[in-house]
Amino acid sequence: MVSSQARSLTTVVHTYPAAVNSWARAAVGVVAAGAATFKYGTTRKWVESLTVILAAGDVLDLNRGETRAHPDGYFELALSRGTVRVPVPAYKMPTVDKLSAGYYAEPGMDLIDLFVGSEGTLGVITETTLRIIPVRPAFCLAFVTFERRPAALEFVRRLRDAARTTWARADPRGIDVSAIEHMDARSLQLLREDGLDRQHAVNLPDDTALAVLVTLDLPADMTRERGYAEIGSAGGSDAPDTPLVRFCALLAEFGVTEHTVIALPGDRAQTALTEIREAVPAAVNRRVGLSKRNVDGRIEKTAADMIVPFEQFETLLHVLGVAVREGGEVALLGRRGLRGRGLRGRGLGRLGRRGLGLREGARREGGEQDGGEAAEFHLNLHARCAHRRRCSALRFSTGLRAGCRGCPS
Repeated sequence: MVSSQARSLTTVVHTYPAAVNSWARAAVGVVAAGAATFKYGTTRKWVESLTVILAAGDVLDLNRGETRAHPDGYFELALSRGTVRVPVPAYKMPTVDKLSAGYYAEPGMDLIDLFVGSEGTLGVITETTLRIIPVRPAFCLAFVTFERRPAALEFVRRLRDAARTTWARADPRGIDVSAIEHMDARSLQLLREDGLDRQHAVNLPDDTALAVLVTLDLPADMTRERGYAEIGSAGGSDAPDTPLVRFCALLAEFGVTEHTVIALPGDRAQTALTEIREAVPAAVNRRVGLSKRNVDGRIEKTAADMIVPFEQFETLLHVLGVAVREGGEVALLGRRGLRGRGLRGRGLGRLGRRGLGLREGARREGGEQDGGEAAEFHLNLHARCAHRRRCSALRFSTGLRAGCRGCPS
């Protein structure tokens, strides 16, 4: 049992893989999902029990599997004021693994899942029991740069498929990926501008279109020396059949072996690669702060997570790229039409189990926001089509479709 008052999840990261750098109560309240969501899922699937104090003072001790919703869509709770019927939300949840928008809803759902991700609006979570894994696998980090975005996305697709096959077959020799993160060309440009590539000795070629940071899980007894021996033998007739050797074979197939930095267990380069990843949002924050101080005090940073099915990732990157490259407009529109204009985008995200978690940073150069409406919005992207006309059909909210009105493109 992990008390949120006593310890941070960072102290048990070797056994709790779903989210890091978070207190237990906070992780449950916001259904935290770290980069390893691809393999381990979100916090929701790891919660075994909760103690919740409701607004009226009632205390609920919930164990997974004990309280499920009635087939007609409600829970019955025995509270101090009598039996209360609580309806299950009637909407249908999107079929993505990482989701934190709204209360969880599913036929026959467990009552625990109504509180997970409720952000304290239904009650105060005072205690939680989390399922753990017995041993945290050893892992290496691989930072791979690609000159062409389609090649990078095909590489990621192959990695995802290989990992799923490994899990399905419980293959100890298979490629076992727990996280895949990406940085777009603008993110890498920020790192070069700030000299962070030189500071951390990570080569970022100017022609890089997209970089991926892969977390490859390895046998728990993997050592730095053994790992480098396996890398050195990769491609040879006497190479052992191991996850690391298979990963090196995939790098060679895509011709990116020379564009890859691999940091094995015990390598200080693991810290460098992690800091490179964290340096991107820090670089954005610095630029926003300078612009706010030197250009216009109304300039603000807008940051949001977007969950996109992986098969639509290329379309999303194309739409965002066209919008920025062609001087297009990115607008956030709420129910009353709140609007931010002149946004500059930067993509940094996770390529997870069902899709992409994209953190999109942006700069606003004017316009007022109605904070009361900010929680309900869709993203409306205006770009120029192949015929150089303004197009307004590049819109997605719950789904994604690209194209333009009246244009074959």
